[in-house]
Amino acid sequence: MTQTPFHQPHTHTELVLGAVTPWGSLLEADEFVGPLVAVTARYGQGVFLPDHARARLDGLASPHGQAWWGWSVGAAAAALACCADEPLANIWINTLYAERPDWLDTLAPRCGLPNAAQVQRIRVLHERFNLDGLPTLRAFAREDDTGMVHGWIGDRLFVGIEPDGRAHS
Repeated sequence: MTQTPFHQPHTHTELVLGAVTPWGSLLEADEFVGPLVAVTARYGQGVFLPDHARARLDGLASPHGQAWWGWSVGAAAAALACCADEPLANIWINTLYAERPDWLDTLAPRCGLPNAAQVQRIRVLHERFNLDGLPTLRAFAREDDTGMVHGWIGDRLFVGIEPDGRAHS
């Protein structure tokens, strides 16, 4: 358990043990990724997003306010918005695709990610080629002007996918 207050770099916010969170009294606070702080409280877990990073989630609404995001879907959205290049980005994209595709659609343009329709097409093509595991969604590069994503389906097909999910090889 963290014994001292957790100080988040680049902000004046201090998370002190025992402070009130949406999940009860704060028991532990640890660095997660980027500016995010993973918090464990009496009745649950989540992430805390400091002031300077909250604008990155503009257009998404956490039931706990812009500073606090639930552990699964909320943490995935916050992490992608702040750190889309992290190794765990593929897991976060899949979490949003499965749970909140509308959030993925909101984040895709600003984070350089495939949107929900593009993820669906990538998955279909991945299955069609009978490839193991999940496709590497973060490996698809997004064009700012058209919204198309480009990338490899396994090592077999280089594909461009329109924002509506239409694919071109």
